[in-house]
Amino acid sequence: MSPKQPKNVLLTFFTLLTFFSMSHAWANDLFNGKWIYEQTCGPQQVASVRLSQKGSDVTGEWSDGSTRGSGVYGQLKGKLKNNRLFVRYCGGDESAGYGICPKYAAEVSDYFVRQGKDLVWYKKTNKKLGLEYERYLVLYSTINDNSTIVDSHCADN
Repeated sequence: MSPKQPKNVLLTFFTLLTFFSMSHAWANDLFNGKWIYEQTCGPQQVASVRLSQKGSDVTGEWSDGSTRGSGVYGQLKGKLKNNRLFVRYCGGDESAGYGICPKYAAEVSDYFVRQGKDLVWYKKTNKKLGLEYERYLVLYSTINDNSTIVDSHCADN
């Protein structure tokens, strides 16, 4: 064994250690931020999710409605499992369809998945074969709390 080999082994070890530490830090930051879906035609739907992640636990706020005046909002709590954020909601008022905050739903309602910078929202639905999740919306990352992309492609313009 040459005198350079232990140095190379140590250098490789510290390089890998740094890489895995940075990867772990990025994974812990995967669900921090705010995402918005904004539609400029049709029903003019607007939805937003603001999340704060600590390890596999995530808390946040959500809203889903229309610029035409109707909508629901509240808070959420979730757990990260296999890169999916499974959430339970509570509502800001009785119209949200959940217990009024801070009374969270007993069971998981929906889940979210990161897709690049975006956040994909899957809603739990009742199907003939039981409960399933359906892709609901793609929410886009924000800059200074402003939406970066709007949906102007509506079938009924």
